[in-house]
Amino acid sequence: MAEQKREKTPKKQLTKHTDRPSHIVGMGASAGGLKALQMFFSNMPPETGMTFVIIQHLSPDYKSMMVELLAKNTQMVVCRAEDGMVMKANHIYLITPRKNITTMGGKLFLAPQQERQGLNLPVDIFFRSLAEDQGERAICVVLSGTGSDGTRGLRAIKAEGGTAFVQDEASAEFDGMPRCAIATGLADFILPPEQMPAQLLKFISHPRISLPEEPLEVIKKEENSFTRLMSMLNKKTRVDFTYYKPATVIRRIERRMGLVQVPGIDEYVTYIHKNPEEISALFKDLLIGVTKFFRDREAFKALAENAIPAIIEAARKRTPAQLRVWDVGSSTGEEVYSVAILIQSYLDTNNLDVDVKIFATDIDQQAIEFAGLGTYPDSIAADVEVEYLSRYFDKMPGGYRVKKSIRQMVIFAVHNIINDPPFTRIDLIVCRNLLIYFQPVLQKKIFHTFNYILHQNGFLLLGNSETVVAVEDTFEDINTKQRLYRHKRHGEMPVPPILPRTTLTRDVTFSSSHAAYENRPDSMVPARNASNEKYYQNLINNMVDTLIVVNETRELVQSFGNTKKFLSIPMGNVSLDILSMLPRELSLAVSSAMQKVRKDKERVVYSNIKINDEDGDVRVNLIVNGISRSDDGKNTFMFMISIDEIIEPCLPTPTATSEIQNSLADERINDLEREVLFTRENLQATIEELQTTNEELQATNEELLAANEELQSTNEELQSVNEELNTVNAEYQNKVLELTELNTDMDHLMSSSDISTIFLDKKLCIRKFTTAVTHELNLLDQDIGRPFTDLNVSMFRNLKKEAAQVIKNGVATEKVIRHGDEWYLQRILPFIHEKDTIEGVVLTLVKITDQKNAEIALDKQHKFMISVIEASPSPTILVNREGKIILVNQCAEKILGMERKRLLRMKINSSKFRFTDLDDKPLFSEEEPMTKILSTGTPLEKYIVHLTREDNTRIVLNINANPVFNAKKNVDGAVFRIDPVAYDL
Repeated sequence: MAEQKREKTPKKQLTKHTDRPSHIVGMGASAGGLKALQMFFSNMPPETGMTFVIIQHLSPDYKSMMVELLAKNTQMVVCRAEDGMVMKANHIYLITPRKNITTMGGKLFLAPQQERQGLNLPVDIFFRSLAEDQGERAICVVLSGTGSDGTRGLRAIKAEGGTAFVQDEASAEFDGMPRCAIATGLADFILPPEQMPAQLLKFISHPRISLPEEPLEVIKKEENSFTRLMSMLNKKTRVDFTYYKPATVIRRIERRMGLVQVPGIDEYVTYIHKNPEEISALFKDLLIGVTKFFRDREAFKALAENAIPAIIEAARKRTPAQLRVWDVGSSTGEEVYSVAILIQSYLDTNNLDVDVKIFATDIDQQAIEFAGLGTYPDSIAADVEVEYLSRYFDKMPGGYRVKKSIRQMVIFAVHNIINDPPFTRIDLIVCRNLLIYFQPVLQKKIFHTFNYILHQNGFLLLGNSETVVAVEDTFEDINTKQRLYRHKRHGEMPVPPILPRTTLTRDVTFSSSHAAYENRPDSMVPARNASNEKYYQNLINNMVDTLIVVNETRELVQSFGNTKKFLSIPMGNVSLDILSMLPRELSLAVSSAMQKVRKDKERVVYSNIKINDEDGDVRVNLIVNGISRSDDGKNTFMFMISIDEIIEPCLPTPTATSEIQNSLADERINDLEREVLFTRENLQATIEELQTTNEELQATNEELLAANEELQSTNEELQSVNEELNTVNAEYQNKVLELTELNTDMDHLMSSSDISTIFLDKKLCIRKFTTAVTHELNLLDQDIGRPFTDLNVSMFRNLKKEAAQVIKNGVATEKVIRHGDEWYLQRILPFIHEKDTIEGVVLTLVKITDQKNAEIALDKQHKFMISVIEASPSPTILVNREGKIILVNQCAEKILGMERKRLLRMKINSSKFRFTDLDDKPLFSEEEPMTKILSTGTPLEKYIVHLTREDNTRIVLNINANPVFNAKKNVDGAVFRIDPVAYDL
């Protein structure tokens, strides 16, 4: 089974009143990604309850303008991420230049990018942290870009139950990142950016996604439908998920239901009947694994230091010296190749020669096929050390391939550890993050299998969340933290019985404890197969002299009868090649017969073959047959070789003629042997010359490899820089477009404005001016860049001094100036740059001739009115809207008994003098007529009041009051005439 990580406990649905997001969407983009992001957010509503984190390839020396550019396409809050920032719903966070970003506990954390050593992959880094932190609430989106960044992170998201969106290649400006992501076969949706938001909202709003239930509750509610689904899955894939943990299976099924938009399991079963390909998609979801080269480096370090030297040393003491390793759940091969590299590195370092066989198995056929190719994207450079990358990988366009010497060490096979027979005589088992998905009863069975097949002092490496509790008495801890164990016994314990197959009826569910199986007595262990095998072995031995079975590669598979007479182990490196173990005369015949059988598919018989033996010549009959057998649905062709010795009667003594013929034959044979010896000497000389040439070519090749590695490293750096430049270029192009539009708008504004405006720099040189200026000053386009003071305009004599003061203080100035018969309002404002620095001034001239003439006329009229009021024989007081005295005539001074300069500082309701009615109540209260005149404009006529002056003398007055209105017909004040009626002394 593909390697997987622990399934997280489902999160409960968030309330609508929290800022915490329902889902977090990580978006990876590089070259061409700006346009894709703008299209995505233009179609995304602002209130979704989700958080978006955008990861781009940014140049470290460039200040990105993405915040400003993206804010124009969405109403969501767009901000640059900061270290420790809590993610909020309906917010967009952008990566910071020179930083890698990760998430933990719903917060964003920034870390400096390491110095360039290979590729920096910020998208992968964030996606993987997002997968670990959010589980099934994680969503990744891979957009336009070059390279393969995001592919490994997408695998991690999917392994944790998250969802993956990828931009389709046709709509991407650069299809590198989308193409690599699509090639994994794990993308849930492949869409143009503008179509992604609608599909994303449909997915997160699905009841099974937004309101998940407990797995066991789901099984109880829909048991029949669930049983049907498991039966269909078992029939299609031949994998029984009954013994898997229910939380894992239920969450993956519910996620598929959300993707295809069906409400319940019963409807999902119906959907599968109509769409048979969905069962394969569900199977793939259940098997998604997260793996990479040297994943959990400390675990591989412990393996290299504690296990590999020990198992290699043990293998060297055996005959033949063969090391056997089994990687269970190898997925796409990164893990098993990592183990192979560590073993080969130890052999190379210590100059050792051991035959290494590594079995890598998984139930995912596609993963095994992919792993067998040994081809991986450029992004593995972030996981593999430079030394290993140069020694054990070949660079290819768009990626790397594991060298042939490493690939030949590994044998990939589709294998179900639950039901298929295991490999035997194993020195090291690597089984990481697989057992956590199995129920305890199945874990126990697998541990018994491991115990059976491991050599004494063999090693077992598990995942971080796995232990050997079920068989801890047979293993000892070597490194508890990294889950590395040594086997303490010989692998002689019997394998427990195979788990019973189930048809998933109502009586069997995921919550079953399988107590019947756990309590099954040892006496029920089947032993018939072993006895039958012995029986057939003895039967065949008695029927044939020598019978040998070999595979297509001529390796010995099985033998019967008296094989010692014809088979011998050659000197040097031991090989199971049958031709190297047979006598020379017989091996030639066997080789020829095998070729004929393979070609003609018929039995081949050779009679009376002479073999030189120490005890004399032996003659045999040879029969070679082809046989085939079916193994896991695959036909395997093999050869069955039968050797029968011929018992000859005693022959008479040879005649003289025969002796002569034999003598001549011996001479001819000697001549031929001398010719062969001469030919061999010439051939040896040629071989030595070829070896010398080969050594020289090898040295040249090593130099070329070193140069190629340097060029490759340079190419990777250039590729990364190119991606950053593409991102910068896209932003600059967008900015240039905006600046062009702004310049066009500015030109239209400058030409259509009626306000005379001139932009001056710090040296008072003209930068721009509006068309309206040309009506006042004789300015031409060629005057741009010319000092404004050269124009020698009399109306701006003090401009240089005033502009210098504005530039220094940053405070605008304003004054009225006159030029001929025209009046202008001159404003000098500071010209502030985007960096808050003053780069010059903006001079505006607003013609106010009409207003000034009106003001002069009004001033004359005001002076005339003042003179009229002053000359009036009636005491008159003029107040403003607040009741403050603004004008009194001389008669009023006498009546009030105070000088004018004191009165102009007072209000009409001053305490220095008091107006009261005939009952001595204050007149200027809210309800009194004299107050209402200022608030409502109601006139007051012939109102008799008392005036108490500052010296406490009292006067009876007759008051008449009229409101004063402004141009907008609002009360602006009032005029009071106070005529004395009589003096009250």
